Amino acid sequence: MSRRLRWAVLGLLVLRSWSTQAHAGATATGATGLEGTGYTTSGTAIASGTTNSNSAWSVTGDIANGVSASQFLGTAYVVDSYTPSNIGWVADQSSGVWITAPGATEYAGSYPGNDSSNVNNGGIYLPGAGTSYASSGSGTYYQEGVYVYTLTFTITGSGSAGQSVSNFRLDLSAAADNNFSIYINPTESAGLPTSTAAYSSPNSIGTSAQTLSLGYNAASADYKLGSNTLVFVVDNTDGITTASSNNETSESGLLVYGLGAVVPEVATWIPLAGALATYGAAVGLRRWRGAEGR
Repeated sequence: MSRRLRWAVLGLLVLRSWSTQAHAGATATGATGLEGTGYTTSGTAIASGTTNSNSAWSVTGDIANGVSASQFLGTAYVVDSYTPSNIGWVADQSSGVWITAPGATEYAGSYPGNDSSNVNNGGIYLPGAGTSYASSGSGTYYQEGVYVYTLTFTITGSGSAGQSVSNFRLDLSAAADNNFSIYINPTESAGLPTSTAAYSSPNSIGTSAQTLSLGYNAASADYKLGSNTLVFVVDNTDGITTASSNNETSESGLLVYGLGAVVPEVATWIPLAGALATYGAAVGLRRWRGAEGR
């Protein structure tokens, strides 16, 4: 086979390959519902110290006092605006502010529910001191606090709902007290993710934010055409890695801002690449036929 013929055949094979990729699976073109913490599903800021029934972020799972406690589940509350600067947290941002779980109290020292006058008014104190729970004859120690924050968003594009889309990425910045793990469409048990995390943060106590780009990964970030869940698991350990005798609550919250989708312009480069491949194949065939006297 002559060199020109080989180039012509190669061009046709490349064109076929691009055509197959363009029509196989789903292709993302954008996303809706990507709201930072402290915003409603329509992008409206929620007032400091309150919640909203249309909040984009909700607490969908928890471990408090060793078990899941319903009082900490529901739409997230916005932390008082003066709190971050007072305790050294990352500052609130224009695209996201600090939130916390329902049931948080305004003052440390009393378990939520025992001080109903100071609950759900912008406070940040929740169960969490250490990584295990224990009870003894001298009292109950509220040593574990894990809170699962969930945002539902929609990926738009071509294909069937539920198909994986590999041309999609989430960019965001996040901070938490004490640390967090991120999951994309996780499998769950009793409200807690059991699949592989897309990212796990260091223990920062809310003093620093992580800026991340979460690209497609079949194991940990399997984006789907249609509805998706972005899940943050915040572990309120109070910096303690073992059991603690501390029976007080401690600060806990989550901040997500700069949340947006990055989608390559597949619809632009595939036709261009196909046109170039077709042109190359046509030129190669014409030259080959001329060389062979056909």
